[in-house]
Amino acid sequence: MTKIIATISKNTPKLEGIGMVRLNGAFAHPSHCKSMLKPYQGIPVILDIPGERKKHRHLTVRDEELIDSAIDNHLDYIGVSYVETHWDVDIVRAYCANRPIKIIAKVETKKRLIIWTL
Repeated sequence: MTKIIATISKNTPKLEGIGMVRLNGAFAHPSHCKSMLKPYQGIPVILDIPGERKKHRHLTVRDEELIDSAIDNHLDYIGVSYVETHWDVDIVRAYCANRPIKIIAKVETKKRLIIWTL
């Protein structure tokens, strides 16, 4: 069975038939998480932490705040966007040590994919 991952915002109407919910950390402020996720109880949730080139969209929200919000709201996954080296994931892993959340490394550039496959 195909799983559909739907990116939602505070303006997204209730969606049916999805297998996972995604919150984009470049746009989803932690204070909105609880209200946005209310219609999706029981569905796994991933919060993407924006990559360096996306961080200018949230001048007041740091990665730590997004991670803390994800854990406080019992989200299932943190997606680390635009991963370039293992250090990108290691930093998040260290911050999340002994906390109940899984980490997904998102390699999203052709340059990184080529380097990692050599």
